[in-house]
Amino acid sequence: MVFAVVDSMEDALARSFPFWDTLGKADQREIAAHSRVMAFEDGAFVQGGKRGCAGVLFVLSGGLRAFLLSESGREITLFRLGAGECCVLAAACIMPMVSVEITINAKGPAEVLMVDSTCFANVAARNVELEAFMYRQSTERLSDVLRVMQHALFADANTRLATFLLGEMEREGTCELRITHEEIARHVGTAREVVTRSLKQLAAGGVVRMSRGVIVIVDPSSLGRAD
Repeated sequence: MVFAVVDSMEDALARSFPFWDTLGKADQREIAAHSRVMAFEDGAFVQGGKRGCAGVLFVLSGGLRAFLLSESGREITLFRLGAGECCVLAAACIMPMVSVEITINAKGPAEVLMVDSTCFANVAARNVELEAFMYRQSTERLSDVLRVMQHALFADANTRLATFLLGEMEREGTCELRITHEEIARHVGTAREVVTRSLKQLAAGGVVRMSRGVIVIVDPSSLGRAD
C-alpha cells in the first residue's frame, strides 16, 4: 500500500462524487483535506487484516472485493467494486445502524480514493444531498449483501456455483474464466472440495470444460437451469 499522486484532490473528488457541486467551498475544502488516494497491490487489505475503518471508498482503477470472514477462516463474497464505483459500507463506523464487520481487499492493483469517515459524516449532517447519497449507496450495497445471504442460506452448493459462474461470464464478457477452485470457494462460501466435486459433475454433463486455472462454460443455458 502506498500513497498515490493526484494533480488536485478537489478535482479528483469532483469527478468521483455527484453531490460535489452542492457543497459549499468550506465543506469541499474540509473533505479534500481529509481525503487521500492510495494504491494497493493485489490481495492487499483495504479494510480488515488489522486495518481499521477505511472510510468512504471510490475506486479509481482496479477493483475491490468485500467479504465476510469467519473465525475458522472461511470467506464469502458480499459484493465487488470496479473502477467508477463507490462504497460507503467501509465507513460503517459512522453509521450505528450497520454493525456487520466487512473485510475488503484489492483485486489486482487498485487505486482508491478514501475519505475519512468522521469528516464525511460531519459534512453529511449539514448537506442533504450528501446524506441522501450516503444512504442510497448503503441501500444498494445492503441489497447485494441480502441476495448473497439468501443464496447462502437457502440454495445448495451446486446452485450457488452455477449462479457464480454465470455472473462471472457476464462480468468478464467471456465464457473462458481464469479462476481457481479455491478462489470460487472463497466467493461462494464453501469448501474447495465441494467446488471441485460440483465442477466435475458439470464437466461430465458437458456443461463446462476444465483445465488448470481455467473453466470454460460450454453450455450456458444448461448452467442457467441449474441456477
